[in-house]
Amino acid sequence: MNSTILAFTTNENGAITVDWVIISAAVVGMALAVIALVGGGSNHASLHTAGVMSGYEIDSEFDNEDEIAALVEAADPEADDD
Repeated sequence: MNSTILAFTTNENGAITVDWVIISAAVVGMALAVIALVGGGSNHASLHTAGVMSGYEIDSEFDNEDEIAALVEAADPEADDD
């Protein structure tokens, strides 16, 4: 009986499995902690960006050539008008 208990306590089969389970649990725990910490900040930043961008109107067509010229001038104010 003593030899069976001694053999059981000194046997290392399956010990690596326990190590990997602990390491995997630690990695998952760290990932969840990072998501919890970063999630609030990124949500706030995205809501702020959405609020700023909601005030802009995107004009998909140019009304006339004067508007095009004004946009070109605003993009390159040092351009020579020949």
